[in-house]
Amino acid sequence: MKIVVYSNLADGGAKQIMLRIAKELKKNHEIHAISPVKKIRFINFIHYLYYIYFLYPKINASIANKIKIINPELVLLSHDYLTKSPIVLQSLVNTIYICHEEPREFYDDSRYLNSKIKYKLVNLFRLPLKYIDYINVKRALIVLSNSRYSQHKLTNIYKRPIDILPMAIPLHIRPYITERNNYYLTIGSTSKFKGVDFLIQSISMLPSEYRHPLIIVGNVGRDHEHIINLAYKLNVKLIHRNNINNKQINKLYNSSLLLLAAAHNEPFGLSIIEALRCKLPVVAVNEGGYRETIDNFVIKNYSGYITNRSEVDFSNAIIKALKTNHNNSDKVSEYIKNKYNWESTMKKLNNIINTL
Repeated sequence: MKIVVYSNLADGGAKQIMLRIAKELKKNHEIHAISPVKKIRFINFIHYLYYIYFLYPKINASIANKIKIINPELVLLSHDYLTKSPIVLQSLVNTIYICHEEPREFYDDSRYLNSKIKYKLVNLFRLPLKYIDYINVKRALIVLSNSRYSQHKLTNIYKRPIDILPMAIPLHIRPYITERNNYYLTIGSTSKFKGVDFLIQSISMLPSEYRHPLIIVGNVGRDHEHIINLAYKLNVKLIHRNNINNKQINKLYNSSLLLLAAAHNEPFGLSIIEALRCKLPVVAVNEGGYRETIDNFVIKNYSGYITNRSEVDFSNAIIKALKTNHNNSDKVSEYIKNKYNWESTMKKLNNIINTL
């Protein structure tokens, strides 16, 4: 089958997953990969608005024409970092859209977003993107989510059927024997949305012998300054790592004490299965997709600890995890490897493709 794979993702786990899917599909299909030529750097917010509402639709129309010239039997799409769902969906037929999440700034509780007037105005001017995204998703022939939690949420938002494509662990994530160092790890931008402020507050409540530095791997978020100031105020050491490569992130999974996960209603929690694959115990809040990735097998084998969003409960769970002997980490690592594998992901995707 002739398939076009379209993606305009920012660097990160979702992009690597899409690249791997394209590589796997190439084994049995004729694949044409298309994406915008380059990432745009905006001079200011006015430039951003002009580009998004006036120039970008024209660019997407041109991309849609290029795809139509190829005359594919199927177009597989993932997120666009500028608009969430790709605008080209409006101009194409026979499309499968892999949707990890909705544009959450328009749907989630505003308490978890930046409360500054500046950002409230920004989202007000961006409000048309909410309705553009809704139209885009309704146009897709098939929409795939990454968890039961996402499936339920996206079905309610877009009022259409949503299927689940099981996620797989990136192949560069693997365990190896190394010394565990005295620091905690979390994955995500420096923002309240990712729960970093909650983690800082939780760590600050720990006895001094457990109050280790927190390594944050992710972009500079909207709340970066607030996060830095909060950590300073509460005497919690932060180490911010941005733009690190696959080898470096794999090393952190294999050398940290714990992965701490407190993002608000995270759709899936790829970092959790990556950590468990590397025999790194996880402490997470009982929300979103975390409730699926930290399943009963993980909990019973003392590799996953799940709590309410309470700093007291979370800090107690950290202490419990640190005091627990994780003799079953090898068993959990193999369990995660077998559960989240590329064979299962591609079998499900190929079955869907074969029905078209």
